[in-house]
Amino acid sequence: GPAIDTASRLARNHEGVTVDAATATLVGASCELRPNSDGSAHVTVTRATTDAPPLATFDAPLFGRDHELARLLRSADDAVEQLQPKAVTVLGAAGIGKSRLRHEAVLRLQERHPGATSLVLRCEAFRRDTPFAALRDALARVVDADVTAVFDAKDAGGGDPVAALDRTRAALYAVFEALSERGPVALVIDDAQWLDPSSQATVRWVRERAQDLPLVIWVFGRPEATSAATELAGAGVSVDLDPLDRVSAGQLLRAVAPEAPEVILDRAGGNPLFIESLGRLFPLGSAADGEPDALPPSVEGACLTQLDQIPVDARELLKRAAVFGRVWWLEGVARLGGDVAALPRLRSAALVLPRPKTSRFRGGREFVFKVGVYQEIAYALLPEAPRGRLHAQAAQWLSEQPEASPAEVARHWQLADDSARAADAYALAAETASRVADVTATCAHAARALGLTRDPSVRWRALVARDDALQIGG
Repeated sequence: GPAIDTASRLARNHEGVTVDAATATLVGASCELRPNSDGSAHVTVTRATTDAPPLATFDAPLFGRDHELARLLRSADDAVEQLQPKAVTVLGAAGIGKSRLRHEAVLRLQERHPGATSLVLRCEAFRRDTPFAALRDALARVVDADVTAVFDAKDAGGGDPVAALDRTRAALYAVFEALSERGPVALVIDDAQWLDPSSQATVRWVRERAQDLPLVIWVFGRPEATSAATELAGAGVSVDLDPLDRVSAGQLLRAVAPEAPEVILDRAGGNPLFIESLGRLFPLGSAADGEPDALPPSVEGACLTQLDQIPVDARELLKRAAVFGRVWWLEGVARLGGDVAALPRLRSAALVLPRPKTSRFRGGREFVFKVGVYQEIAYALLPEAPRGRLHAQAAQWLSEQPEASPAEVARHWQLADDSARAADAYALAAETASRVADVTATCAHAARALGLTRDPSVRWRALVARDDALQIGG
């Protein structure tokens, strides 16, 4: 039957353990996969035997990015040879292929330097002002909890904030020294436009002082991350991701949908996500006639058409997941009324990916939107009326999680139009940030609290936290 025919074809054309496209979607959470040009995937590593963080599974090989990939890998080679920090910044618009390039670079780095450690800092919009949010999560995957505890501003106590900051930086440097004994250390910053100020300043501090360490910093972000990228990378190499050329775009389309018409390339304009989205729609008949007028006019339109193809219960689950941001938790989405039984449909549609063993919340099942555009579109599908109610439910659920930051709770209360609770949470966020001398975050949270309430006790807390931070900052 078809299954035997497929297995026979894969065995003839590929060496090692190879799975078809459907199986690749199902096993992506437990394996590292390298896509083949025919849609199948070669299993390179089973995650049950590695502590490496799970990375996204992609449906097609990397096309048209050889130069950019070479620059990333060369920076790591230079860091090893010269024992000096090196940095590369990769900036590009949504859907241009930053995540795909990052995924490939991390895999290739491990092949070239088997002892390498990749610390992926996944920045989130809801935690852009949470001290050390990105760094703490990345380190939690490779070091013990007692080490990451120094990055938890909530547990910093009432001691000297500057001393707390010094301890944090010293702990990070010690971690890098220990990891570098095995091979190069790659700090991979994803969505740098949302990197919290504390992590940003600390990465810069390490880069300026990490002599004799094989440290490489890869910064990925949208164009609005230019300022943060410059601070993080210093005088490092900067790469702007342009649209794919016609040949590479055609290769990508053939890998996704071999029979798709060339008119898709004209409409997609070299945007990889647009090409893949239109290619996936072709077998469903959404672009079958090959007429330009039948194609969605933008990458957002193509992604929206994809969402229209999934069942209603799966789409409603996706919309509720989008309330949390790009990263979400199945238990939290269930609290918002999402039908968790619809999750397999989202997985099979390659819209979301699991993050096993890396959940920020103990016992929580954490997932991430495969591409940020999917989250933005799913959120936009929510009518205005229920958004506030869903954000209130999200804030309440997050408040019950000890690991949640007061800043993200505050943001949800604010989006729920609950000014009193938002102000109280922002005051707590300001107090928390001041304990680790994060002047920028402290002042930002204090300003938000002051703008939301006239309650004298809450305003006093915000003002004290702000004044303490300003004294530290001079």
